[in-house]
Amino acid sequence: MPPWPKLTPALLALALSACSHLGQADELSAPLTSVNYTDWPFDLVAVAKPETPTKIMAAEGVDAFGASGMMCCVTLPRQWRPGMELVVRIKDGTRAKSYQEWDMEKLPIIQHRVPVPPYTPKDMGTVWVQLLPGGKVVLVVSRYDPDHPSWPGEVKGWPLPTLEFRQKIWDRDMSLLQKSLARFETAIKKSSGQDAVEYQEAIDSVKRRMQFLGSRP
Repeated sequence: MPPWPKLTPALLALALSACSHLGQADELSAPLTSVNYTDWPFDLVAVAKPETPTKIMAAEGVDAFGASGMMCCVTLPRQWRPGMELVVRIKDGTRAKSYQEWDMEKLPIIQHRVPVPPYTPKDMGTVWVQLLPGGKVVLVVSRYDPDHPSWPGEVKGWPLPTLEFRQKIWDRDMSLLQKSLARFETAIKKSSGQDAVEYQEAIDSVKRRMQFLGSRP
C-alpha cells in the first residue's frame, strides 16, 4: 500500500513545468525517478539535502524490479562541486495485509548519504536513484534513461526480474485466480436467472485471465 500517488499525465506536465521554474539563480531543479533492481518493493524513496535530512524535496514508491513515476522536485547547485552528497531515505514495502497491520508495522526509514556524481546544467533532466542488491544506493543526474547509449551511470539498463521472482509472481497470481474460480463455480450452483448469468460471465473472465497467464515461467 504505497502512500505516494502516481501522477496523471496532466499533473505530471504541470509538475515538470513547475520544476523548471523552481530554485534560485544558482540552482537547478529536476524531477526524481527511482529504479529498483531488487526483488522487494519500497514504499518510500525520498531525497533531501544533508543539512536538512528530514526535509524531503521529492519522494516516490517503487515496485520490485520496477521504476517509479517522476516526482517534482530535487534542487541542486548549478555547478557541481567535488564531495557533493544527497540524503536518500528509504522504507521497505509493507508486508501488512490490512490497514490495521500497516498502521502497527512501524517499518524503519533507512538513511543513506549518497555522492552526487559530476554533472553539468545540460544534464539536469532527471535525478535518478538506483536501488541495487545488497542495500547499495546510487545517484545519477541525467537527461537520458538508463538504457540509452549516453547514460552516464555505471549500472546501465532497466531492471530485469529474475526467474525466481517471475515464478513467485506467477504462483501468486495463479493462486488468486484459482480461488476466485472455485468461489464463482460454487456460487453458480446455488444461483439462477440473472445471478447465474453474471456468475458465468465472471467464470469466463477468470478462465480467460488464467489462459493469458499461461504456463509457469
